[in-house]
Amino acid sequence: GMGPISPDHYVNLKAHLREEWTESIIGSNPVYLIDPADGFGPTVAMSLDTLEGVHAWQKEDIPAHLHYGESPRFPGIVVVADSFWSIGTKDNPAKYSGGDHGYDNWFSQMHTIFMAEGPAFKKGYRTSSFSNVEVYGIIAHILGLEPAGTDGNLDNVRDLFAAE
Repeated sequence: GMGPISPDHYVNLKAHLREEWTESIIGSNPVYLIDPADGFGPTVAMSLDTLEGVHAWQKEDIPAHLHYGESPRFPGIVVVADSFWSIGTKDNPAKYSGGDHGYDNWFSQMHTIFMAEGPAFKKGYRTSSFSNVEVYGIIAHILGLEPAGTDGNLDNVRDLFAAE
């Protein structure tokens, strides 16, 4: 999916954080990951979550539908721009125009189309929406591979498949 963005709705994350509060800030619009300095996790999350156009969560508070909280590689805080907003780390909002993707998947403009054809799938079948985390399981299933553990669940999309 794709959502429209404008430089009028931009938040510079670094303008709202003290340098000593963070070890690193990585990402790009609309998602940034922050590794807070020891003891500053709550301060960083609260400072950003109070801003218009931004949501920030510590690992234990991340909504389950975002699928961030379980990864051991996760640095501690996820920051997601609200739909129609942009976030960054520089004073250059002019580059944030046109459209972008990667926002909260509950935002309907982030939904996409899934089409499949071939012997593994029912012909002419339409199903309800499902999360992109299911695509890996679908591919593993049609290739006959044992998938690694993910946030997906093949039972959520089993109705797509032709009788086996």
